[in-house]
Amino acid sequence: QIVFHPDDVIFVMRKVRKYLESEPLLIEDITWPIQVVGDLHGQLYDLARIFDEDAVDGKPGWECSKYLFLGDYVDKGRHSFEIVMALFSLKMLYPENIFLLRGNHEFVNVNIRYGLAIELNDRYTNQNTSDDLYFLMNASSAFCPSQPSSETRTSARTGGSARWDSRA
Repeated sequence: QIVFHPDDVIFVMRKVRKYLESEPLLIEDITWPIQVVGDLHGQLYDLARIFDEDAVDGKPGWECSKYLFLGDYVDKGRHSFEIVMALFSLKMLYPENIFLLRGNHEFVNVNIRYGLAIELNDRYTNQNTSDDLYFLMNASSAFCPSQPSSETRTSARTGGSARWDSRA
C-alpha cells in the first residue's frame, strides 16, 4: 500500500474536480478504437496488467491507447486508493486517452459499506485526515459522467448505475 501525503491527495482531488466540472456530464464523440475496462474494484495489479498489455514500443498503454473505464474503481480490493489516484492523475495528463465513468461504488452510500472508508482509516491514523480525504475523493468522483454517448453500435455498462446503449 502507498500512503500518499494528504497534501498530494488534496492537490489531485481538487485539480481533477475542476477538470471534470468543466466537461459535459455525458461523454460525447468517443472515437474508436478504445479499450473498455470495467469494475477494477481496487485491483491495482489488474490495472497495471492492462496498461502493460497495451504498451507499444516501450510506451505505456495510457500513452498509446484510449480507455473507457466503466466505474467501480473502489471497494473489495486492497488498492482502491491507488486506483483512484492513478486514474485521476492519468485523466489530467492524458485527457484524450482516459475517459472515466462513475459507477455505483463511487457513491458514498455504497463505498462507505464496502471498503473505501476502512481502507483510508487503515492508512491514515488521524481520523480527521482520513475522513477529509474520503469525502474529498467522493466529492471529486461525483463529477465523473454516468454514461458515454456514441454514434457507434456499442453497449457498455458498469456493475451498477450506468448504461450505454446507442442502439436505442
